[in-house]
Amino acid sequence: MAWPNITRCLLGISLIMLMGVHGLVGQSWTDAEAAAGVLPKAKEAGEAISDFSAVSADGKRIRLSELLDKGPVVVVFYRGFWHEPCLAHLRVLQDSLNVLAGSGLQLIAISPEQPESLVRTRQRTQTVFPLLSDTGGAIMDVFGVGYKVSTAYRQHVYASTGVNIALNNGSEEAFLALASTFVISHNQEVFWRQVSDDPAHRTGVGTILRAIRPRY
Repeated sequence: MAWPNITRCLLGISLIMLMGVHGLVGQSWTDAEAAAGVLPKAKEAGEAISDFSAVSADGKRIRLSELLDKGPVVVVFYRGFWHEPCLAHLRVLQDSLNVLAGSGLQLIAISPEQPESLVRTRQRTQTVFPLLSDTGGAIMDVFGVGYKVSTAYRQHVYASTGVNIALNNGSEEAFLALASTFVISHNQEVFWRQVSDDPAHRTGVGTILRAIRPRY
């Protein structure tokens, strides 16, 4: 099958699944509603990304520069194991992992939750690509996507899921990341990115594949 046809099929599947997620998102909050202040300004295409490393759900330390030695990296930020729209997006990515690999792309997903919570995310999504813990928020700061969560949203999450965001993240204050996807090129720069303050607006695989052509 020709690549354009595969792309169209994957985009259709992603849209259908994400539209199904939208009903759940209607009961959630956007990042703008959840933030305690002004949202951060994410890195733009062409801007450099400082090297970073983090522990994965498997207990391995993953470093960006080492991944880039093998090819470009897709970086996805998600809220945590307790946020179903994020989990649905990770499942879509997992289902299309071979297609991304076929285009020379590697995939990692980053959350501010502690490593033990990453395991819960893995169990709920059956993902095999690296899930990384950014408990201190340093990686979120590198990409310009981290923000402090409002008290109202913390209370909302606790009431609806029983999860204390700060405790789940192993931090004194609660932080989350904007709904965002980045493609990092071999020279450690942002090649392309899609950022939204709405968890419903998650990046489909078809969108990523179209964005990287004809370079990759």
